[in-house]
Amino acid sequence: MSEMWGYNLKIGGGVRRREDHPIEVRFHPQIRLLRRVKHHFDRRETGERAGRTGRANGPGERAGRATRVAAMADQERIPPLWLEPCDLAWESLRIGSFPVGSVVRDRAGATVATGRNRGAERDVPAGQLGNTAIAHAEMNALAQLPADDYTEHTLYTTLEPCLLCTSALRICRVGTVEYLAPDPIWDGVADIPTLLNGRGARHWTVRNGPAAGPLATFCAVLPAYWYLQYRPAAVHDADPLASREHVRLAKKLRSSDVFAADTFRAALDLAWNELV
Repeated sequence: MSEMWGYNLKIGGGVRRREDHPIEVRFHPQIRLLRRVKHHFDRRETGERAGRTGRANGPGERAGRATRVAAMADQERIPPLWLEPCDLAWESLRIGSFPVGSVVRDRAGATVATGRNRGAERDVPAGQLGNTAIAHAEMNALAQLPADDYTEHTLYTTLEPCLLCTSALRICRVGTVEYLAPDPIWDGVADIPTLLNGRGARHWTVRNGPAAGPLATFCAVLPAYWYLQYRPAAVHDADPLASREHVRLAKKLRSSDVFAADTFRAALDLAWNELV
């Protein structure tokens, strides 16, 4: 600021005087504002911030910036509302159950109930279905909801709900279901309300999906991979249980380290170039 005004202004009182200059400069509010602005940009140049310790642009700052960038990239690939369902689907796959994960959220987006497929598991938590053909992710999430009105809630699930889970959504009075990947087995379930009359059709769960993009594609590849591993005939007959494109991708990714990854996010990163 002193360079801007041509005087050596010292903080201390309402009047500032340069020792060798006869002119007095009144410290008006406008000058205070300009000093604050200059101070702000000086701090930006030197990398200083309130409460920061250590040298500017040091290892700590670089590490923090890298963490923030990684978090942003992660959110771009997996929107926050889908992180939990995808992690649950991956957990099921790693155990040997069918890879689907579901989460019920309230109007504010908070998690109310979670569930994953446990069809291949005998040891399951209380209140969960396991070791049965109906141990679907959606069923295990909805089973945790006390009888009430959930029309303001949304169930997020990685795979299109089947006939069983679609009916359970209506019976539990869940307002909306969002799903990432299509399930060719149950193509047409969305048309059920057209067969119903009155209240059943009016209060049917709103169905949104499938989504587009690499995340949705990967969530469709997971079931295809499961079929290849446990029921290969189901994807090789004339009426396959997964689309041929998703089976092709699953075979290609099976030859890499994708399905050996510890987390869904790590697997998605490894598969990303094949999905875009």
